[in-house]
Amino acid sequence: AKAPNRMIYAEGYRFDTAGNYIGDAGYEDGEWGKQLVWAMYRLHFGDFAGLTSKWFYLVLGIMLTMLCVSGMEIWLSKKAHPPLASRLWYAVVWGSVSALALTAAVDMFFAGSLIAVFWCLMLFNTAVTVAVKSLTKPVWLMISGLSVLVLLATYAAVHQDAALSIASLQLNIPMAVYVIWSLYRATVLFKRAENVRGYNVGGGNSEVNRGDRSQDDRNQEARGTSVNA
Repeated sequence: AKAPNRMIYAEGYRFDTAGNYIGDAGYEDGEWGKQLVWAMYRLHFGDFAGLTSKWFYLVLGIMLTMLCVSGMEIWLSKKAHPPLASRLWYAVVWGSVSALALTAAVDMFFAGSLIAVFWCLMLFNTAVTVAVKSLTKPVWLMISGLSVLVLLATYAAVHQDAALSIASLQLNIPMAVYVIWSLYRATVLFKRAENVRGYNVGGGNSEVNRGDRSQDDRNQEARGTSVNA
C-alpha cells in the first residue's frame, strides 16, 4: 500500500498462513535504514514529484548521455580518429540502438531469452565493424535509424490499431522523431565526407599542376641559359 506524503515506495503488511494480520514491515515509520532503502525506488525513477520530476530526470538523462558520447567524440578527434577504435565506438553507441530496436522487434515473435538476442546482435555488430572498414559513423547512424523504423513497422503490423493508442504513441512518436533525425544526420555526414574528398582531390591536382608549371619554367630557363652561352 502506498504511503501518502512519504518518500517510501509503499508499506508492506504481513499475514500468517491463516490470513491473520501480523504487522507492518516498518518501511513507513520504522527504523531510518528501512525508510531510506525503501525510498531508493522513487528516487531512482524520479517518482516523487509527479510529471515535473520525471521530465527533470528525462532531461538530465539525455544530458548525461550526450556528455558521455560527445566527450568520447572529442577524445577520438584529438587522437586523429584512429580507424578501428572509431568504428568500434560507433558500433557501441549507434549499434546498441540498432540492437535494442531489433531485440524489441524479435520479442513479438520469439519467446526465448531476449538478453541472449541483444548480446548476439552486439557481438555481430562488433565482428562486422572489425571486418568492414566502411562502417563509419554515418553508416551506423543510418543502420540505427532503419532498425528503429523496422521496430515501428513491425509493431504496427502486429498490434495494428493499438499502435495509435495514447499509451503507444508516447513511445512511437519519439522513436519516429529519432528515425527522421538519424537518417537526416547520416545524409548530412555523407555529403560532408564527399565534399572533403572532393576538396582533397582538387587540392592534390592543383599541387601537381603547380609542380608541372614549375618544372616547365625551369626547363625554359635552362634552354635560355644554353642559348646565351
